[in-house]
Amino acid sequence: MHGFTRAVAFWAAALALALVAPVLAEAQGASFSFSETIVLSSAGFASLEIGFSRTEGALTLSVTATWDPGGFQCGGIGFHWKGESLSFSGGIEAGREGFQGGKLATELVRGDFRAFGGVTFTHLAFEEAWVGAEYAATWLSLGGGALLRPEGLGAKVWAGLSHPPFSFTGTGIFSTAGFESGHLEARWSGGQASIGGSLEFGAQGIAGLGAEVHLAFEHLTFDFAGLWEVTTVESVTAWAKALTPEPGGLKFQKLRLGVGVAIPTLLSPDETPGIPLARIFRPQDRHVQMGVEVEFDALGSKGGRGPIVEYDWDFGNGTKGTGRVAHHRYAHPGLYMVTLQVTDASGLTASATCTLIVGPAPIAADFTWQPLKPTPLDTVQFTDLSGKAPISWFWDFGDGTTSTEQDPIHQFPRKGTFVVCLTVADRYGRASITCKELTVVNLPPIANPGGPYQGYVRQEIRFQGEKSYDPDGTIVAFLWDFGDGSTARGATVVHVYLKPGKYEVCLRVADEDGASSQACTVAYVTVPTSAGLQGGR
Repeated sequence: MHGFTRAVAFWAAALALALVAPVLAEAQGASFSFSETIVLSSAGFASLEIGFSRTEGALTLSVTATWDPGGFQCGGIGFHWKGESLSFSGGIEAGREGFQGGKLATELVRGDFRAFGGVTFTHLAFEEAWVGAEYAATWLSLGGGALLRPEGLGAKVWAGLSHPPFSFTGTGIFSTAGFESGHLEARWSGGQASIGGSLEFGAQGIAGLGAEVHLAFEHLTFDFAGLWEVTTVESVTAWAKALTPEPGGLKFQKLRLGVGVAIPTLLSPDETPGIPLARIFRPQDRHVQMGVEVEFDALGSKGGRGPIVEYDWDFGNGTKGTGRVAHHRYAHPGLYMVTLQVTDASGLTASATCTLIVGPAPIAADFTWQPLKPTPLDTVQFTDLSGKAPISWFWDFGDGTTSTEQDPIHQFPRKGTFVVCLTVADRYGRASITCKELTVVNLPPIANPGGPYQGYVRQEIRFQGEKSYDPDGTIVAFLWDFGDGSTARGATVVHVYLKPGKYEVCLRVADEDGASSQACTVAYVTVPTSAGLQGGR
């Protein structure tokens, strides 16, 4: 309840700041935007995202909020100030339990070159810092930077090619261990529509595919975006907790349906001739998912003394874009201040900013175990394969026992098939569950024929197999082979040999599951002597 109260207070203050501050400021080309996005997953409704922003001159203030089926999930406020060549940005994010983290960043632009740096942090500790530089020409952009994270150093490099109406970009992330992840995208933009496709890959190969369609009108936009992940192992739907095998291929992940409205709130270039206006029409949804392509649109921007001839985007993480419509994918969570600068035919410039809150990719539970086919006598080692995101684990072994360890060891009490489920949760309170069938195989019974045995010709010899046993069940059949062509059934049997000799006696036992085993002994059969006969009388 305390966390909820803090969240309500946070949003009340943020909303007041976003709506009241622009009214108190000097009205010079102010603009207002609102967006609403519904996110659907394979399980149905996933989230509702709402964003507001207000721009006054060089200062932009923004507020975002996201609700999931459990209620309010998270949101943030941010600011961005841009001077002639230097800019500063920052913001904070809150969730159900209050403050979660924030970001501070700065950038210096000189001609076709720019340098940038920043830091992100959570409510617990430092998260990431970066520095980098980029060169951007009309058709080519090249850049790179260094990343400092708690787990060590990293690097990011990117390149882009633009030849309207087509554009292509590529990005790579590296750590001290080597290549980490990459992204390739291609886009066609024409008139009021644009179509794009993207490819995500990691050290193990292709990880996901994306596709989207964007339609833009004077003050209204519509967006349809789909994301698919490449699957190679079986998975289980969380809501059903029932095994759902999926052959390797594409698995639907989510669909985003968005609508946005952008309205100039005070003076416009038409009312003040000669003053250009930069407007970020897209994205209207200020809360985006890490790894998902974001479309940026400058629809509504106008030149002051002639048409706009250049659109320059700064995505707030060391990368840039050009064109009225640009696209970018964020590789790490945090607050990012996006800046648009437009230049008209007379050389006059104007800028606008917005704050994006980037969250991590959805957590996905996964696990394996060894041995793959255990028996009731084996201890099974379970291994979590859910990645680095989880902070809690809950195992249900399907036999009435549970565990909260990350990689537990468990012994099943009996043979049979068990549905083992793992539920993981990340620091944002999001959970994922996956279930898999584990079969504990039957152990064969152990045959023990006793012996060796001794006896006389034409006299009964008692054979005893009572010491045979089944470690995980019951023996239901005993079959004796006396080595002279005769057989018998039963745990204890008698047999008469007609000739002296050494005979191999074998006992085969079977359990209720049809498993069997065999063991042999010997029987020594002799002819009784006269003394033996007399002694036996």
